[in-house]
Amino acid sequence: MKLDLNKFEAFPADAAVRADSIDLNLGEAGVSKIEAIAVQLSIQHSGEEYFCQGSVVAVVTVDCVRCLQPIRMEVSEDTDFIVCPEGLHDHGPEAPVDDEEYLYYTGNVPVIELDPIVREAVILGIGMKPVCIDDPEGCRERQARLGRPTGIVTDEEHIDPRWEGLKKIKDSHFGHK
Repeated sequence: MKLDLNKFEAFPADAAVRADSIDLNLGEAGVSKIEAIAVQLSIQHSGEEYFCQGSVVAVVTVDCVRCLQPIRMEVSEDTDFIVCPEGLHDHGPEAPVDDEEYLYYTGNVPVIELDPIVREAVILGIGMKPVCIDDPEGCRERQARLGRPTGIVTDEEHIDPRWEGLKKIKDSHFGHK
């Protein structure tokens, strides 16, 4: 996914970049597919720098950590970064620490790859342990078929007796039986 900043005549400007699918090689994060990617940006320009803020939305296919079946989920993350020409900032050992994220372009044409931005948004958006949130019973059934503990507790299952005291307080306070 590329963003061509030359196409904007005046700033501030809004940009929308879309792609049907993208391969970011995120197998180590459990992501098998990334599709329907949309990057919405608001762009400001000052000197040789372009200040970009916006959001990344994508549909990803990941493995449920409970049942290991693929699940599709939408991720949405805010992003901000600065686009500037290569060599504009000194990043040597004496350079001040700067926590901004920079994307650099070479030459006189400010065109950048948005792949690092999408990659970061997807990794942050899927969370540490994606689960079949919309289908906990289906996840539970798959776990049981595989002979694994389900990790989902229902009223029919055994509940640790140490929780009974708290359950009585909750029931008396909220009128549950």
